Amino acid sequence: MDLNLKDSQLEAIISKAILDSLTTETREQLITTAVTDILQKPENAGRSGEKRSRLQIMFDRQVEFLAEKLIREQLGEDSMFRTKVKVLLRDVSEKLFDDKEKRPLLIDKMVETIIKGLNPREY
Repeated sequence: MDLNLKDSQLEAIISKAILDSLTTETREQLITTAVTDILQKPENAGRSGEKRSRLQIMFDRQVEFLAEKLIREQLGEDSMFRTKVKVLLRDVSEKLFDDKEKRPLLIDKMVETIIKGLNPREY
């Protein structure tokens, strides 16, 4: 007999088998522990420096994803929005580039941002 199961089907079967093998008390403890782990902020930041709970990290990732998706759609479909963004960026650039005092700070921040962009994100 040849079973061709997708990974998701196999995972569902294994998950059900594991949950069915647990006592009610053990299942409740497992669920409570999992939910607590997701909601709890780490006690120490560790090497990553992360101080958000896993739930907050997941939420933040989805917000970033949706915001980027919406902006891309807006930039791709709405020429008036594109024009407003171009004008705004031009005005901001002129103000930043013409400020001799803040220019070194701007350069440092841009370098930091580029370096962050080159490193993989830790979630």
